[in-house]
Formats: sequence, structure tokens, C-alpha cells
Amino acid sequence: MRSLIIFLSLIPLSYAFGVAEYKDVTVGQENVILTVADGNVKVIKRMLDGSDKHQIWNVSRGTWIDETGKPVPSSNYSFKAPGTIIIRIVTKEDAGFYDYDPEVDVADAQKNLPEGEFVDIDPMLTGIQLSVLS
Repeated sequence: MRSLIIFLSLIPLSYAFGVAEYKDVTVGQENVILTVADGNVKVIKRMLDGSDKHQIWNVSRGTWIDETGKPVPSSNYSFKAPGTIIIRIVTKEDAGFYDYDPEVDVADAQKNLPEGEFVDIDPMLTGIQLSVLS
């Protein structure tokens, strides 16, 4: 019972930080696995440290795409379905926040429910904050 109380008291603390997982790696570390989703994803997205711009992983092309639609060098990355990015050799530039958009939008799922029923859209923390240490 005591463990349950401690666990429940930590839930609000995790929401305060706004990230589901923190991962520390070192420069040069090989085959770093970032599993951002357990189910099918529409896109994997990232915001690199020191930038306010998002990039998305184009699953069909196997590349990162910037906000303007231009490909970003991606030979250091690979994708493993359903929602995992693998960084072959970590560089300092890989540091940032990695997350995903689900394949099925909850708002779309709500449209098909019988009258009087709804899907509770409670924000769930997802994503990985990747810190790259020297």
C-alpha cells in the first residue's frame, strides 16, 4: 500500500516536467534506440536543442523533413516499426525532444461513436528528451 501511495504522489511531479522520458547518451555512442510509440504512428517528430523548428520523420522515405518540406541529412538514422528511431552514431547535434503523432486521431475516432458516447481526450505525456553528453 505504501508503494502505491508513493507512486501516486509522483504522478503530478511527472506532469510538471512535461516529458515522459529522459535519456542521456554520450557522443559516439552507437545504435541508440528511441522508442517514442508502441503503436503505429503517422509521423515521428523532433525539435533539436537550440532550435524552435520541428522536423518530422517521413516513414515512407526514411528521412527527416524540415518545416519547409526539404530533406535533412538522415543517413545516421533508421526507422523500426511501429515507432522507433535508431541513431547509428550519436553526435552532439542529435540532442533534442523526440515525439510522435498517432496514426489514428482521437478527434476522428470520436466522430464515429454512437450518440451520447465520447472519448476522453486526457493529455498523456509522451516523448523522449535526448541529452547528449560529451
